[in-house]
Amino acid sequence: IFPFSLKKASKEFIDLELSKEGLDYEKKRNINDKLTYEEKKYIYEDVFSLKYLVKKLCVEGFNINGKHVQYTKLTNSSQSLQDYKETLLEDFEKNQNLFADVEYKDEIETLLFDTKFYETDKVNIKSDLLFKKIYPPLNYFEDSWIRRSYYGGLSMVDFKNVEKYSKYKNKIGQVFDVNSLYPYIMLDKVLPVGRGTYSKKPYQNMSKKYKQQNNLYIQEITIFDMKIKEGKTPFVQVKDRSDFNGREVIEENINLNGERVPITLRLCNPLYELLWDNYHINGFELGGHYGFRGKKNMFKNYLDFWGEVKKNSVGCERAISKLRQNAIYGKFGTNGECEVIVTTSENKTWKVINTHQNFVGDTIYLPMATFITSYAKQYLVNSINQNRDKFLYCDTDSLHLFGEAEEVKGLKIDSKIYGAWKHELTFYDFRYLGPK
Repeated sequence: IFPFSLKKASKEFIDLELSKEGLDYEKKRNINDKLTYEEKKYIYEDVFSLKYLVKKLCVEGFNINGKHVQYTKLTNSSQSLQDYKETLLEDFEKNQNLFADVEYKDEIETLLFDTKFYETDKVNIKSDLLFKKIYPPLNYFEDSWIRRSYYGGLSMVDFKNVEKYSKYKNKIGQVFDVNSLYPYIMLDKVLPVGRGTYSKKPYQNMSKKYKQQNNLYIQEITIFDMKIKEGKTPFVQVKDRSDFNGREVIEENINLNGERVPITLRLCNPLYELLWDNYHINGFELGGHYGFRGKKNMFKNYLDFWGEVKKNSVGCERAISKLRQNAIYGKFGTNGECEVIVTTSENKTWKVINTHQNFVGDTIYLPMATFITSYAKQYLVNSINQNRDKFLYCDTDSLHLFGEAEEVKGLKIDSKIYGAWKHELTFYDFRYLGPK
């Protein structure tokens, strides 16, 4: 629930100061050894503080920024999703944010008539029913098709620039991080709602009316000949084939055997557009696509609240606010395909057996996660493109650039504004071994 030590959490949430001394886990013990008074005290305090910490966070709840917060789930991501559902319900009832669009609210209201939404006063039931009308669950085949567009963050080293600048006597460089990259994307960009529409036709061949109704899309493309453009950043990764190193970006469609081979990609439209901006594509074939309706402001209520907490808090409360803002997007990408794992006990020995048999569980709404990460990667790569000659390394939301801070181009530098780049540090020497 909280990624801090029990000592820190106890101090900040229940004002309980635990002993500094702990157990000596390296000490060799015999079966007849007895615990010392100090060790018993340490164990008692741990159990005592954990009991009242759980009571405070999970049973009673606590107030943050004028709102009562209570943990009813076992993980931060699950709790974040539950809280988000409740902010959606608040928006629905107040006709605000996503539901300021009267036509869209009328549409969702009509869908809710087929549920128990208007027959119950329970917030958790109403919020869950509303959520599923906005983000309908995908079946296994829909999720599997779309999941190939879910690439995650980008981590890469420009070894050519690293080799070039490592020969310089003055090796000064700068590190920049985006302030709350994923929350920024969730607040700023058009994101999917509703059930997607699959077509075997390429998106570009669809009618004008269709494109107005489905302003977001995931396009399949098979590429026969591609090469990175001069001064542009490679970002394509082929992760589903043994003849490519899935961790590395490619400048051309040449595999580990040195052969030019076709590659098939499924890209959300931000990355599909970036593909054409950054690469020369000389031979390709477009496959089918999924079209989605795009909307804005579905996360504004939720993120504004936790953003204020982050701005006005310190310690554990601030850390929780950061977790709540970043955990929500990943929950949308939950993979429903899970392996069956069996535990057995033989001769007082526990064994864990991987059966390599999978079962299909529930998913949330993968299109949201894949579009958020696609926008984020587009944002990162475009920022690199503006500083291509000085680029050394990146990792999801961070940039390492060679030279003085004043030489950086095209980045909005600010330590607090969402989506701006915070100057983390200046370094005076470097060594890069590979992507993380």
